Amino acid sequence: VNDVYVYLDRKEDEDSYVCSLVMKYEEYSINAEFESTGIKKLIRLFDYLNKMVQGNIVFIDEFDAFLHLGAAINIVSNLNSHVNFQSIVTSHNVALLSNAITRPDCCFVIGKKKIASFSENSDRVIREAHNLEKMYVNGLFSES
Repeated sequence: VNDVYVYLDRKEDEDSYVCSLVMKYEEYSINAEFESTGIKKLIRLFDYLNKMVQGNIVFIDEFDAFLHLGAAINIVSNLNSHVNFQSIVTSHNVALLSNAITRPDCCFVIGKKKIASFSENSDRVIREAHNLEKMYVNGLFSES
Protein backbone atom coordinates (compact mmCIF):
# COMPACT_ATOMS: atom_id res chain seq x y z
CA VAL A 1 0.00 0.00 0.00
CA ASN A 2 1.49 3.32 -1.08
CA ASP A 3 -1.26 5.54 0.29
CA VAL A 4 -4.61 5.41 2.04
CA TYR A 5 -7.30 7.99 1.54
CA VAL A 6 -10.94 8.65 2.33
CA TYR A 7 -13.28 9.20 -0.59
CA LEU A 8 -16.50 11.11 0.06
CA ASP A 9 -19.29 10.72 -2.48
CA ARG A 10 -22.37 12.91 -2.23
CA LYS A 11 -25.59 10.88 -2.44
CA GLU A 12 -28.30 11.80 -4.91
CA ASP A 13 -30.31 13.60 -2.23
CA GLU A 14 -27.24 15.86 -1.76
CA ASP A 15 -27.84 15.93 2.00
CA SER A 16 -25.64 12.96 2.87
CA TYR A 17 -22.41 11.31 1.83
CA VAL A 18 -21.00 7.84 1.41
CA CYS A 19 -17.55 7.54 2.93
CA SER A 20 -15.10 4.98 1.51
CA LEU A 21 -11.62 4.03 2.62
CA VAL A 22 -9.43 3.50 -0.46
CA MET A 23 -6.03 1.81 -0.57
CA LYS A 24 -3.70 3.09 -3.30
CA TYR A 25 -1.07 0.76 -4.74
CA GLU A 26 1.49 1.55 -7.45
CA GLU A 27 -0.68 0.36 -10.33
CA TYR A 28 -4.22 0.65 -8.98
CA SER A 29 -6.54 1.74 -6.15
CA ILE A 30 -9.04 -0.48 -4.36
CA ASN A 31 -11.87 0.20 -1.95
CA ALA A 32 -11.02 -1.31 1.46
CA GLU A 33 -14.30 -3.20 1.29
CA PHE A 34 -12.73 -5.40 -1.43
CA GLU A 35 -9.35 -5.86 0.26
CA SER A 36 -8.02 -9.16 1.58
CA THR A 37 -9.06 -10.42 4.99
CA GLY A 38 -5.58 -9.62 6.35
CA ILE A 39 -5.70 -5.98 5.21
CA LYS A 40 -9.22 -5.64 6.65
CA LYS A 41 -7.89 -7.03 9.94
CA LEU A 42 -5.09 -4.41 9.97
CA ILE A 43 -7.66 -1.67 9.36
CA ARG A 44 -9.70 -2.88 12.38
CA LEU A 45 -6.52 -3.14 14.47
CA PHE A 46 -5.76 0.50 13.69
CA ASP A 47 -9.04 1.48 15.35
CA TYR A 48 -8.14 -0.56 18.46
CA LEU A 49 -4.65 0.94 18.60
CA ASN A 50 -6.10 4.41 18.28
CA LYS A 51 -8.30 3.72 21.33
CA MET A 52 -5.26 2.49 23.29
CA VAL A 53 -3.24 5.64 22.73
CA GLN A 54 -6.23 7.62 24.02
CA GLY A 55 -5.76 5.88 27.38
CA ASN A 56 -8.12 2.92 27.03
CA ILE A 57 -7.34 -0.67 27.88
CA VAL A 58 -7.97 -2.71 24.75
CA PHE A 59 -8.68 -6.45 24.55
CA ILE A 60 -8.23 -8.01 21.11
CA ASP A 61 -9.22 -11.65 20.78
CA GLU A 62 -7.16 -13.60 18.20
CA PHE A 63 -5.53 -10.38 17.02
CA ASP A 64 -3.33 -12.27 14.56
CA ALA A 65 -6.06 -14.24 12.75
CA PHE A 66 -5.58 -13.82 8.98
CA LEU A 67 -2.21 -12.11 9.45
CA HIS A 68 1.20 -13.34 8.37
CA LEU A 69 3.44 -14.33 11.30
CA GLY A 70 5.82 -11.47 10.46
CA ALA A 71 3.00 -8.94 10.75
CA ALA A 72 1.86 -10.44 14.08
CA ILE A 73 5.41 -10.31 15.47
CA ASN A 74 5.72 -6.70 14.34
CA ILE A 75 2.44 -5.78 16.06
CA VAL A 76 3.44 -7.46 19.36
CA SER A 77 6.89 -5.83 19.24
CA ASN A 78 5.32 -2.42 18.68
CA LEU A 79 2.80 -2.92 21.48
CA ASN A 80 5.63 -3.89 23.83
CA SER A 81 7.69 -0.83 22.92
CA HIS A 82 5.08 1.61 24.29
CA VAL A 83 4.42 2.09 27.99
CA ASN A 84 1.53 4.54 28.25
CA PHE A 85 -1.29 2.11 27.51
CA GLN A 86 -2.32 -1.45 28.16
CA SER A 87 -3.34 -4.09 25.68
CA ILE A 88 -4.47 -7.67 26.14
CA VAL A 89 -4.22 -9.87 23.07
CA THR A 90 -5.01 -13.53 22.55
CA SER A 91 -3.61 -15.87 19.94
CA HIS A 92 -3.46 -19.55 19.07
CA ASN A 93 -0.03 -19.04 17.49
CA VAL A 94 2.66 -20.46 19.79
CA ALA A 95 5.37 -18.90 17.61
CA LEU A 96 4.52 -15.61 19.34
CA LEU A 97 5.90 -17.08 22.58
CA SER A 98 9.39 -16.11 21.44
CA ASN A 99 11.49 -14.53 24.18
CA ALA A 100 12.54 -11.88 21.68
CA ILE A 101 9.04 -10.39 21.74
CA THR A 102 7.22 -11.81 24.79
CA ARG A 103 8.19 -11.67 28.45
CA PRO A 104 7.26 -14.76 30.50
CA ASP A 105 5.46 -12.67 33.13
CA CYS A 106 3.12 -11.36 30.42
CA CYS A 107 1.93 -14.80 29.28
CA PHE A 108 -1.25 -16.43 30.55
CA VAL A 109 -3.19 -19.61 29.86
CA ILE A 110 -6.94 -19.25 29.46
CA GLY A 111 -8.55 -22.43 30.75
CA LYS A 112 -12.14 -23.54 31.10
CA LYS A 113 -12.40 -22.32 34.70
CA LYS A 114 -9.61 -19.76 35.16
CA ILE A 115 -6.98 -17.52 33.67
CA ALA A 116 -3.53 -18.12 35.14
CA SER A 117 -0.03 -16.90 34.42
CA PHE A 118 2.54 -19.33 33.08
CA SER A 119 4.27 -19.32 36.48
CA GLU A 120 0.99 -20.17 38.25
CA ASN A 121 0.47 -23.11 35.89
CA SER A 122 3.95 -24.57 36.32
CA ASP A 123 6.01 -26.03 39.13
CA ARG A 124 9.13 -24.54 37.52
CA VAL A 125 10.51 -21.06 37.98
CA ILE A 126 9.99 -19.34 34.61
CA ARG A 127 12.93 -17.26 33.42
CA GLU A 128 13.41 -15.04 30.40
CA ALA A 129 16.07 -17.44 29.08
CA HIS A 130 13.59 -20.33 28.84
CA ASN A 131 12.13 -21.33 25.49
CA LEU A 132 8.49 -20.50 26.20
CA GLU A 133 7.20 -21.94 22.94
CA LYS A 134 8.88 -25.31 23.55
CA MET A 135 7.70 -25.38 27.17
CA TYR A 136 4.12 -24.60 26.11
CA VAL A 137 4.08 -27.20 23.33
CA ASN A 138 5.39 -29.81 25.80
CA GLY A 139 2.46 -29.11 28.17
CA LEU A 140 4.33 -27.39 31.00
CA PHE A 141 1.65 -24.70 31.31
CA SER A 142 -1.43 -26.90 31.06
CA GLU A 143 -4.43 -25.88 33.13
CA SER A 144 -4.09 -27.32 36.64
